[in-house]
Amino acid sequence: MKIRALYTIRFFFLITVFLILNTVHSQSYQFSKYSVEQGLPQQYIYSLNQDQNGFIWIGTGDGISKFDGIDFQNFTIKNGLAENFITCSAQRQKNIIWLGHNKGGISRIKDGKIEAVVFDTIIGSKITGIIVDQDNYAWATSQNGYLIRVSPKLEVKKFDLYFNKKNITSIAGKIEANLLIGTDDGLFLWSLNSKLEPSIPLEINTYHSKKINCITASNYLKNNFWIGTAELGLYQLIFTAELKNKSRSENNAFGIGNIPINNIEEDINNNLWVSTNLGLFKLTYNNKEKSYGETVQYSEENGISNYINITKVDREGNTWIGTYGEGLAMLKDEIFVFYQHEANEVPNDIKSFFLNDSTKWFGTSSGLLKITPNEKVKWKYYNSKNGFKDIAVTSILQNRDELFIGTDGEGLFRFNSKTEKFTKEFLITSFLANNIHQLVIFNNNLWVATEGGLIKKDLTTNKIETYNTRTGLKHNSIYDIKLLKDGSVVLGSHSNYLSFIKGGEVSHLMVADIDQLMDIVAIEIDENNNFWLATLGNGVFKQEADSFVHITSANGLKSDYCYSIVSDNKNGIWVGHRGGLSRISKESLTVEVFDAKKGISDDFNKGATYVDLENNIWFGTNKRTIKFNPKKFSKNIIPPVVSIKNIFISDEKIPIQQTITLPYSKYKLKIEFIGISFKQPEGVKYQHFLEGYDLDWSESSSENTASYPRIEDGTYTFYVKACNNDSFCSEKTLAFTIEVATPFWKKWWFIICTIIGVIAIIYFFIKRREKVQKQIQKKLEIELDKRTIEVVKKSKEIEEKNNNITDSINYALRIQKSILPSKNLMKAHFPESFVFYQPRDIVSGDFYWYEKIGNKFIVVCADCTGHGVPGAFMSMITSTLFKEIAYQYEITDPASFLYKLDELLKNTLHKSDKSSVHDGLDLSICIFDLATNYVSFSGAYRPILIYKNKTLEQIKTSHFSIGGDDFIEKEFITFGEQLQKDDIVYLFTDGFPDQFGGENGKKLYLKGFMSLIENSVDLKMDEQHLLLLHFLKDWKGSRKQVDDVLVMGIKIS
Repeated sequence: MKIRALYTIRFFFLITVFLILNTVHSQSYQFSKYSVEQGLPQQYIYSLNQDQNGFIWIGTGDGISKFDGIDFQNFTIKNGLAENFITCSAQRQKNIIWLGHNKGGISRIKDGKIEAVVFDTIIGSKITGIIVDQDNYAWATSQNGYLIRVSPKLEVKKFDLYFNKKNITSIAGKIEANLLIGTDDGLFLWSLNSKLEPSIPLEINTYHSKKINCITASNYLKNNFWIGTAELGLYQLIFTAELKNKSRSENNAFGIGNIPINNIEEDINNNLWVSTNLGLFKLTYNNKEKSYGETVQYSEENGISNYINITKVDREGNTWIGTYGEGLAMLKDEIFVFYQHEANEVPNDIKSFFLNDSTKWFGTSSGLLKITPNEKVKWKYYNSKNGFKDIAVTSILQNRDELFIGTDGEGLFRFNSKTEKFTKEFLITSFLANNIHQLVIFNNNLWVATEGGLIKKDLTTNKIETYNTRTGLKHNSIYDIKLLKDGSVVLGSHSNYLSFIKGGEVSHLMVADIDQLMDIVAIEIDENNNFWLATLGNGVFKQEADSFVHITSANGLKSDYCYSIVSDNKNGIWVGHRGGLSRISKESLTVEVFDAKKGISDDFNKGATYVDLENNIWFGTNKRTIKFNPKKFSKNIIPPVVSIKNIFISDEKIPIQQTITLPYSKYKLKIEFIGISFKQPEGVKYQHFLEGYDLDWSESSSENTASYPRIEDGTYTFYVKACNNDSFCSEKTLAFTIEVATPFWKKWWFIICTIIGVIAIIYFFIKRREKVQKQIQKKLEIELDKRTIEVVKKSKEIEEKNNNITDSINYALRIQKSILPSKNLMKAHFPESFVFYQPRDIVSGDFYWYEKIGNKFIVVCADCTGHGVPGAFMSMITSTLFKEIAYQYEITDPASFLYKLDELLKNTLHKSDKSSVHDGLDLSICIFDLATNYVSFSGAYRPILIYKNKTLEQIKTSHFSIGGDDFIEKEFITFGEQLQKDDIVYLFTDGFPDQFGGENGKKLYLKGFMSLIENSVDLKMDEQHLLLLHFLKDWKGSRKQVDDVLVMGIKIS
């Protein structure tokens, strides 16, 4: 009994102290709250469970609700429940939840499907408790004394326990072959026979209250049960091995006052969550000492209702709290604890801190708060009513029995903790120096950061030194001071530099080379002695060697306006803003924001941070104090559970199945899915992949739907995975398959039949075609014989005509040859000469003419328009005209010769008639004086080449043809040249230069022709003739000759 009493008194003392502290400085936690406004069917919660897909099922007085962290889905009797009012629940397998109802009904939820258990007779009384044994039988108790057994096949067996006037309140799991049942008049152990039927009850003497409200079997401590009573709190019941012999052992371990216990939840760490009408109690299990130590109470003063019906700790460690009348709440974690005072007693706008084991000092916007939880007087507030002033306290510093208090506008104060007297501490005569931002003590020197510079006061001699712009500082507004290990101080000010003071000497380190001055309002030094700087409007700067890395809102900061900065012992830097916090990873520089979405919307005050002896970080804000507990801070390593919410085929919702089979068609597919992570539901990211359609996984996004505009026949497997806000992803991907039937025309039998049919059609078509072809062939042969006779006849006629034409052309050739002068005439006067003449056709349009008239020798090289017969006729006409001009008109001037030729040719061809011929000719003419070797020459569109003085020269002539149109006024010019021995004159038509040939099939052109002549001038003229002949043959190769070719060479001997 002594041990039992000690436990009871001890626990009561803890609760008492806790309640006293709350009256001084109420603390609250981060609760997410859900009510009818968010989608709950009712504010009264009676059961909480989590299924295999992560959904929380909330039993209420008006149906059950399934919650995924974002949306509530409500179910009633219309969806299969036995009743709407749910009183209790039980769960052994993750995919099965059993529900008890207010009027004796029982429902089961299996794999999300709700079904009511059918009874032969009506129970007519509230189901007070339900459990599931290792064989998956459900055992339920009714308030009016019945025990109900439901098999996995929903077979029902009802037993009357004959409790007379006792009301059954609860039931616990089987111990061996026994059930533990609580009533309002005692605790009983019922044994079960071989047929699983109750036989003889054994009353358990608890030595305390007989009014049992609830029983919870420990999942981790064997044969342990937690008993919640209606009047004497919480007890632990331990059964020994002698239970088989009907002996028992009881251990009364706890007593939480004389309050009724509504429910007991044991989490995986053996912590107990006790639901009462005075809030929720958490009993923390000390695994090392195998006992329960720290106790925390959550109630109205902490942010939730006092009336707690049920509690459930989910797979991520979140605590779900079902209240009586105030809906559902969830305690995510205890990273942040929030402290507030009564607003009419103490302001909640906290500007500064100083904390030690026994006393906590808080500087507010209008005074100083002292909290001493271990003393008789728990708290005291100092302002104008008791010796201080109604001013903002911006910095607090303890030095032995004194406090130094920096204020905004009233300067520095000393406070004697023994006499509780405030004295004004004079520093310097400057109203700006009364605005104090920070205080630091080192080696009995007090450093004061003010708007009027930095002040150093020797607390032994009271000597004061001032540092400002006149002594080397960049600015007089000093916001923060930090002491370095070497005794120097570093200052943050209204400048772009950090300033250092060591031994009275001032030095600087540039932070940012920008035009605008910055406000460095707070400095933090990490474990590597690197500086972290908070600025107003310019974000955060981190020192790396002699430079700084700039971190802004573009990198994820909540804001570029930063009011405080402090380091935790978990590799993080915390930055205070208006409306929230940013946490920067020291290694990766990634940023996590804590704002209204995470329950923090405060405006953080400038420089208002403090790290206590347990490494907790305290933040002062405009409306409360926030304490960050790094021991509770960790990443959520539990990945989301992914499940398919809905599947829509062509906009029609269909049941969710592992394999969905569809007839052939073209479908639209839409899939809605959810990854459940209650710590931060909006931070869940998804990736999905439809095998058979997608080429790769989708990009990670918060979108929880996948749409496919068109799927056809084939097999498609859908995969989806989810990652929580800390990037921990589900290892297994959820998958289901859609099979769209293959149309008959793609099936093997249809393809084979089609191939056979096509082959048969082709065969019959070929045979039919062969038959028709034979008939046609026979007709064609007859017709062909007729045609052949006609063709042979026509062929003979054509052949006869061709022969006649050929004979005519050959006769024309003989005529043309007879007109051309004899080459002997040329040789007689110019032994060294040649005429290279090669017509394209039988007869030619190119021709030559020469004649000796007195001592003059006239040479003409002409190219008529056209080839063949037309050119030959022109050559004959022109040759006749040459003789007429030479003999009849006795013209020996080349230009006059051409004028006369042009006139006569026009008259001959009747150029004025409409039917006249518009052909003409190009030519070059040379008239040699045989006595002097003087040559005069002219030309109509043909140049002349003269080789003289070892140089080949081109003589260009008139650009007018002979003949042609009347309206052109022509001009021909006579040139002259005195020739010497071995000088050579070349006349030629365009046939040779215009011939295609060579490797590339291009023309020789005039340039190539002149190069050929130039390379052959040293040869005899007959050799030159042969060279031109062979070159032309090689040049054109297998190509056709494009024009008549005429080249004449005359060498002076």
